Amino acid sequence: MAISTQRASTSAPSASPWKYHVFLSFRGIDTRRRFTSHLCHRLWFRSITTFRDDNELVRGTAISPNLLRAIEESRIAIVILSPNYASSSWCLDEVSKIVECKDVDTILPIFYDVDPTDVRKQEGTFAEAFNKHKKNFKKDKAKVQRWRAALTKVSNISGWISKDRDESELINEIVEEVCNKVHPTIFTLPGSSTKLVGIDFRLKKIELLLDREAKDVRFIGIWGDGGTGKTTIASLVYDRISHHFDVSYFLPNVREVYAAHGLIHLQKRLLSPILKERVNEVWDVHSGATMTKYCLCNKKVLLVIDDADQLNQLEVLAGKKDWFGLGSRIIITTRQEHLLIEHDIEERYELLGLQDSEDFLPHKRDEPEGDLNLQLPKKLPNSIEDRKDESQRKYDEPTKVQSKNDEQVGKVPNAVEDCVNMDSPPKVKVCVGCKQNIKDRKYYRNGKGTHQWHPHCFRCHACNLPITEFLMHENHPYHRLCHRERHLRCGVCENLIPLNSDGTVVYSLHPISLQRSCPKHEDDGTPRCCGCARIKPRNTIYYLLNDGRHQCLECRDTAITEADQCEALFLEIQKVFDLKFQEKKFLIHFVEKTEFLKVSEHILLSGKPPEVTAIKILSGLPRLRTGLTMVRTTMGAWLEVKCYRIGNMSPQVKIDMSQVLAHMWLEFVMNSGSAFEKKLGNFYQRRIESDSGEGFRLGRKAVLKHGLRQTLDHIAMTGSLPLVD
Repeated sequence: MAISTQRASTSAPSASPWKYHVFLSFRGIDTRRRFTSHLCHRLWFRSITTFRDDNELVRGTAISPNLLRAIEESRIAIVILSPNYASSSWCLDEVSKIVECKDVDTILPIFYDVDPTDVRKQEGTFAEAFNKHKKNFKKDKAKVQRWRAALTKVSNISGWISKDRDESELINEIVEEVCNKVHPTIFTLPGSSTKLVGIDFRLKKIELLLDREAKDVRFIGIWGDGGTGKTTIASLVYDRISHHFDVSYFLPNVREVYAAHGLIHLQKRLLSPILKERVNEVWDVHSGATMTKYCLCNKKVLLVIDDADQLNQLEVLAGKKDWFGLGSRIIITTRQEHLLIEHDIEERYELLGLQDSEDFLPHKRDEPEGDLNLQLPKKLPNSIEDRKDESQRKYDEPTKVQSKNDEQVGKVPNAVEDCVNMDSPPKVKVCVGCKQNIKDRKYYRNGKGTHQWHPHCFRCHACNLPITEFLMHENHPYHRLCHRERHLRCGVCENLIPLNSDGTVVYSLHPISLQRSCPKHEDDGTPRCCGCARIKPRNTIYYLLNDGRHQCLECRDTAITEADQCEALFLEIQKVFDLKFQEKKFLIHFVEKTEFLKVSEHILLSGKPPEVTAIKILSGLPRLRTGLTMVRTTMGAWLEVKCYRIGNMSPQVKIDMSQVLAHMWLEFVMNSGSAFEKKLGNFYQRRIESDSGEGFRLGRKAVLKHGLRQTLDHIAMTGSLPLVD
């Protein structure tokens, strides 16, 4: 009896030339009850249709025509080569047929308790088996030779060796490889290699919203008018990714079923395939919701609720995120966006329709066939500017902290019409996209007329797909979602930065790394680097110091972590500025954060006139920041000792001169460091300049005019900065 296994699930039907995903060739006495059985179960669990022949007890000498046909109708063949595999003529016929009709990349060999060399050279148990075959098939030596050749070819294909491997781990690895091969990518039609330009773009947007690598539970809403392709898109997504989930279910026609049968019927339809049995225990909506949560709360779920039109449908079929296990994705299609908003679904995608036939076919160019060899650049070097009156245009400002992301900035049809050159065209106009002369009177050009494009060469700067409605960013056009994905995705949690109710996007921008982040991360406890203040991105390693502070790897590379490093840096600073202010030596306390905060004063003084006994320096900071702290502290110590007799000296002078020397220190050292140190130094310099007042600027002018030594001597005598013209 030939058995095929397929996991029950609901999805959109898809045409395919393959009846089975996998044909399994194995020797029953070696692997049927253990390895093969477990492998089949895992394939079934991942929605892989598998043909496995279990009729070995009544096998004859000739292979069944059904098996030959099953091999031809299977997309992939898994060959489990075990010690007794070659003793079965039936197995050898199977592998010969597999080699005959399958490409190398669709044959997956597993060397189960055998050495690939024994299979390749027919040694060991394989030699014993072929000695018997030579006797039994004296009149058909060609068949034996085909068997040998087939085994040799299969053994030369990269596969898996079971020796010293955990069997469960091995099976999971095989299943993942099979899933990657048999499930088409999200961007192709079932059973077709045709790439869909219009659908391709929409599916990319959905995939970005799904973010399957994230471990959270995520609800995604697809909304738009009837007939715009919401169900088609959801079905394609479901077909392509359902094998990645523990439980997957597509619940179609919710609006119609609800109107005809009510909520309880919908709950039963959802639960029956999950429990793999008819559900009769749902007596009311509450019991159905409770059972749904109970069944799914610890599973990674893909659930598509198609064509919802009532809020209560969402509440009882997919109530809250805690109904589902980590990694779950819930996709809801509807005509009404307000349902998604009321159900707190943040990731929403408006589907505008698939009206034109070009949405379903590869993009065609208007040039003669000979021009098709020209390669369009992936990114346009420049972009058009809509020549409408400024008062009628709304441009995105992504460099600002508040960004009007979802405004409709321009439409290509209008831009085309406005860019028609009604005057006599120049002799040569070259499209910056395809580098060909523009001969048509309709073309795009930028505001200054320095760049022109064919209409079909005007494409999104991010995805390189044709563009109609666009946003402009740094003189490049973007689809709205492409722009948000590229420029408005949080660098910490990697989610899209949420929109405010007025359509603006507010985010925090790190001044060194230019990392954008959701405002919530400012106070949600996410670790922050103690050196550059960058919030820790997800999946990024930060070094944890003994006192609980965190440090990014860039800052860690130049961090001062040892006392001798600190002393060497202090001597370097003394040499640069010659700030010797007492004969008696003092200590440098290189301390952690808890010790550093015990005393508010970091210059420890004693006696009259004052003497510096110690300077406290916080450990674990980057070299530049440690040097800044040391320069400021040393300058403060110098002023404390030299100016103690000046009773009316303003404390602001100490602050200003400390900032002046810190700025000078950065200029002296940062250009000799790494690229990151240069950025860090520039950041510290800008911060000093912005945080300081007029006294800092007067101090810099005084040092530039009189020199550092004369400026400090004047302060030591008068308690004030020298005059500057």
